[in-house]
Amino acid sequence: MTARHTIESLDYLYDEVKKENQIFYPIYHIKHIKEKEELKDTGLFFFRGKKKAPFALILPGGYSYKSLIHEGFPLALRISRVGYNAFELSYRQKKVLSGSQDLVKAVNYIKNNFSMFGVSKEDYSLWGASTGAQIIINVIQTSEKTFSAGIIMSKPAVNIYTYPISFYGTNEDSPTFIVVGENDKIVNKTVLKSSVANLNNLNINAKYTEMPRLEHGFGIDLETAGSINWISRAIDFLEKIKEEF
Repeated sequence: MTARHTIESLDYLYDEVKKENQIFYPIYHIKHIKEKEELKDTGLFFFRGKKKAPFALILPGGYSYKSLIHEGFPLALRISRVGYNAFELSYRQKKVLSGSQDLVKAVNYIKNNFSMFGVSKEDYSLWGASTGAQIIINVIQTSEKTFSAGIIMSKPAVNIYTYPISFYGTNEDSPTFIVVGENDKIVNKTVLKSSVANLNNLNINAKYTEMPRLEHGFGIDLETAGSINWISRAIDFLEKIKEEF
């Protein structure tokens, strides 16, 4: 991941503002934001793709800080350039439950306002990095059982995780694509590989990919020598799943 990718995505947002297009959408009512100060920065950045195309919702990593700009923005821009409508969620930090509530709120907000955004509410995908991946996993595997985070209106067509800290695949999961760095010392690659195998045994499509020589937090990384264009592979995986349904 380079500064050039970050600047490129910021330039895109700047151009959208010049066109008088809204780029950030709060997902909580102003009344709730006044009651809870922590909600004021919670919302969606919108990178426009093709009209009526499915949407991708991105949760960047960062437990104690936000990786919105350097990790999430460049990914959202690349997803939008292949036609998908990309949203990046600015969620509350440090608590998985709060982040999970924000994710449920965001998915339902997009689906309830699909006409305003000009997106399809079908075949959406969730993209999570590190802590963002853990939030998605928590919602997908527990929301319908505990109600603690709320209930999403429908499950995603595909989940795409970059360097998730921990993941144990179950029959609650959607088809899953996982990518990690070969030299990542934070994630448990043995468990991730086992989870992918378990999903495939459950007849849920799943794929595991390693990026040569990279560590935790590599972002979009399209320029490291010998690197794999994992974004293209993830989109190919998503397209294949859509064709099957």
